[in-house]
Amino acid sequence: MIFAFIFSVNGSWSQTVKGFYVDGFHTILGNTAKEDSLLTFAQNNEFNYLMLYNLHNVNQQHSLTNTSSSALLANFIYKAKTQFDILQIGGGSENVDFIRDVIHVYNAQHPNPLEKIDIYNLEFEWWNALSIDTGGYYCQYYLAPNGDTCSIDGAFQYASTMLYTIDSLANSAGLTSEVYLGWFNDQQAEGLVATGVDRIFLHIYIPSVTFNQTHQYNYVYDRLRSLGLTNQPVKVFPLYSSEPSFMQSWVTANDYYLPFDLLETSLQNETGSWKANIQLEGIQWFTYSVMPRKNMDLSVAEISTSFSVLQDRTANSITIQNTTDSPINYQYELINLSGNSVLIGTQENPVISLLPLASGNYILRIQSANATSNFRFVK
Repeated sequence: MIFAFIFSVNGSWSQTVKGFYVDGFHTILGNTAKEDSLLTFAQNNEFNYLMLYNLHNVNQQHSLTNTSSSALLANFIYKAKTQFDILQIGGGSENVDFIRDVIHVYNAQHPNPLEKIDIYNLEFEWWNALSIDTGGYYCQYYLAPNGDTCSIDGAFQYASTMLYTIDSLANSAGLTSEVYLGWFNDQQAEGLVATGVDRIFLHIYIPSVTFNQTHQYNYVYDRLRSLGLTNQPVKVFPLYSSEPSFMQSWVTANDYYLPFDLLETSLQNETGSWKANIQLEGIQWFTYSVMPRKNMDLSVAEISTSFSVLQDRTANSITIQNTTDSPINYQYELINLSGNSVLIGTQENPVISLLPLASGNYILRIQSANATSNFRFVK
């Protein structure tokens, strides 16, 4: 268990980790346009942590314990860390077996830190009665086969044991353990912290129409207090949902990081001594496919030694300009956010009309004999 308990002299925390879940990653990995769109969104909105959700789907398509097929993931992580300001990559699972037998093995086979998964994340909703009761998913596939009772107590014991093992695996490799939590009581909080888990995602799933500073703090207060009463320093990451039924409309109109600031203010005003054990270090959003695509208007293109692209909003067009002193033959392709090609052309038609296109985010990929240049813009 690794603790780094930092509380500044002015009584405030900083959002050193800003992350979101990436769902459907198996449909993104290997598609350059989709990968770059994901990473550009993260970079433009100052996210520095990606939690790769449902990695088992990737593993089914590209074995992550095979050094050849896992190169696809290694290359993505390397690109994310070296070109798009991503500091941490997380791998999530609902069971310890996948983390131990797949993610941990993948890391051992990739000694370069720029290709590694940095966070081992457990998501096992032991408090969900529908899943743990007789006939439920957790009961059928995890608890009963392991000899645990299909109850909250049995599911909590099962999850705690997994979390302890995951923390040990992470620590053995100098990495970080993490868990997603919904609901728990004081006794369960003490047991969770005792596993040694390094940081906790604590969900604050509130609909947009009811979200405000007071309601948020009341919603999470009991759980923060339970963690604080363990008398151990605990890193807490508030987790928000951008699903339509939760905060999608709110976050469309507000900054992604404002909820953290509001929670921080509430905790600073808290008079209970337990608050000294709570360290707010980061924020997390669920999930990429439903997050508003803010700050994706990239009229200023990526650096290119051969081309520039100018967007004329009045004429609803973009123009490709050759910035060298010599003629260049090239082909270009216009790609939408789903990774589908919507237009193809050559240097003979450098002015591209956007009128036939639907509103949204696009990538213009220009391919010449010497290089490929990507430019992103919004219609």
